[in-house]
Amino acid sequence: MASTLAQKHLRSIILNHVIRGNRPIKAEMAHQLYVLQVLTFNLLEERMMTKMDPNDQTQRDIIFELRRIAFDGDTDPTGTEKRKAMYTKDYKMLGFTNPLNPAMDFTQTPPGMLALDNMLYLARVHQDTYIRIVLENSSREDKHECPFGRCAIELTRMLCEILQVGELPNEGCNDYHPMFFTHDRAWEEFFCVCIQLLNKTWKEMRATAEDFNK
Repeated sequence: MASTLAQKHLRSIILNHVIRGNRPIKAEMAHQLYVLQVLTFNLLEERMMTKMDPNDQTQRDIIFELRRIAFDGDTDPTGTEKRKAMYTKDYKMLGFTNPLNPAMDFTQTPPGMLALDNMLYLARVHQDTYIRIVLENSSREDKHECPFGRCAIELTRMLCEILQVGELPNEGCNDYHPMFFTHDRAWEEFFCVCIQLLNKTWKEMRATAEDFNK
């Protein structure tokens, strides 16, 4: 059903003719928009509840791509030990909790693989923003680094909670958000806005690792 909606461009029709239309939105229409929003976000539940398999090479390649995009200019040193040491250093700069094996960071559900999907979307679609966030933090003092990987995973978990991914629509609720109808990849775009805001807030607070939970 979701792919049929996408093919018929119904999202933009709803946005232009209902949400931004000339007529005021009544309670019943607001409820239907809310239901559509909830069901759209619930499509993410499977990824949210999928743990990463550290032995799956395809999944490991995604982490490798995050590293490649961030540090593209770096040439791989010869020798397995040197390369392993450099990758560990890079994964530490990317802010993973487990730089020796970053796949282990994605074994908790929620947010599971959804966090990795978000990170990859940011790195591919908003490449300049992604590189800026990573390089900004790698040039700070160690204690003031905002760990991108750890932040992205925790932020994804919080967004799942706030937007109630996986929960059924509430019968009496009309709480839809027009911004989620403005983009075909609204979830990923929302994540990208939030991670930038988080990074900015971290900088303004001059936060350290101890402030992470705050």
